[in-house]
Amino acid sequence: MNMPDKMTAHIAQQLKDARQRTKMTQLQVAEKAGINVNYYAKLERATSTPSLKMLQKVVKALDVHSSDVLPF
Repeated sequence: MNMPDKMTAHIAQQLKDARQRTKMTQLQVAEKAGINVNYYAKLERATSTPSLKMLQKVVKALDVHSSDVLPF
């Protein structure tokens, strides 16, 4: 398995942290964002890098700002 790049790993950790702060499950975030729960889990594990459109959906579902998730 390939190691994720630093940005993907950072985004993954920030998504997980934000979800845990809101006490939501991965399924709840996925449903709120209108995406597949397995795909959302891959985002948190940094095995998939989200597109900007996908990141926008997830950030909105988590009710955080993109600046809370992105490393720049």
